[in-house]
Amino acid sequence: MSIIKVMEKFKSQEDCIEFLEYLRFNGNPYCPLCGNHNVSRKNPQDATERWRCRSCRSSFNVLSGTIFSGTRTPLRIWFLAIVLMTYQKKGISSYALAELLDISQDNAWRIQDKIRQEMYAEANETLVQAITGIAEMDETYVSIKTEYPHSSWTDKMAILGVTSRTGKVAMRRTYSTDNESMQWFVSQYLDLNNVTLYTDQYRGYAKMKEIVEHAFVKRKYGKFIDDIHTNGMESLWTVVKRTFRGTYYHCSEERINNFLAEISFRLNWRHLKREQILKQFLKFCLFKHRDITYHVINDSWML
Repeated sequence: MSIIKVMEKFKSQEDCIEFLEYLRFNGNPYCPLCGNHNVSRKNPQDATERWRCRSCRSSFNVLSGTIFSGTRTPLRIWFLAIVLMTYQKKGISSYALAELLDISQDNAWRIQDKIRQEMYAEANETLVQAITGIAEMDETYVSIKTEYPHSSWTDKMAILGVTSRTGKVAMRRTYSTDNESMQWFVSQYLDLNNVTLYTDQYRGYAKMKEIVEHAFVKRKYGKFIDDIHTNGMESLWTVVKRTFRGTYYHCSEERINNFLAEISFRLNWRHLKREQILKQFLKFCLFKHRDITYHVINDSWML
């Protein structure tokens, strides 16, 4: 879906709310707090008016419990931001997004941050033990500018990644590349009973055979043996590093997983059309009802 089509389809706030109510309620509205269908709109003539539940007496609208809840930014801007973020292969900066949508840079950054958090939540729910068949795994280090923009010193973050030959991608920041961290990552995203993992001969993969079928990459006369290679991961790292070097110059350590989730989201959903991506992403936002608040990741395996 091009920017022009989004603007033509969603001309007003009423059009956006009508579309979201179709996705969430499908003609049968219910209370998100108690699940009761005995609800009515306070003002039936106003499509933007809130609903009222006759059972629990709560007041709500289609945005309640989503990343759009309480926003003062028109939903049309949100939809355009989602399309732009999923359209650009290497992402789009908050400055470029602000200029295109005619909003402030702070507002553009907040919109992007909430969308990335939703993408991170989507990855955690849909990619858990979802990778099967032949998979490739590798680690890399990405240089991210620190909070001191006038300093030439940079900090390198270790990233683990895995991709299947069918195109599924998962990535995550790690504080260690030892055997335990590698095995934890594999157990999170791979179906251990239905996958064959290919890696290089880094020492962190030495004990991988204990939990999954595993093979090391081997070369003979400059060629790979038995089609065992990690070329898919090398291509993925190219996209990741060009994204950070060319678009996201500064990324805090606490939010690195959200940026990686954004890249993974674009790659995992690239087979869908733009309008399908927008629709599926909005459905995911509407049906999860999470309180999207940021917190520092403190997984035990990272410590």
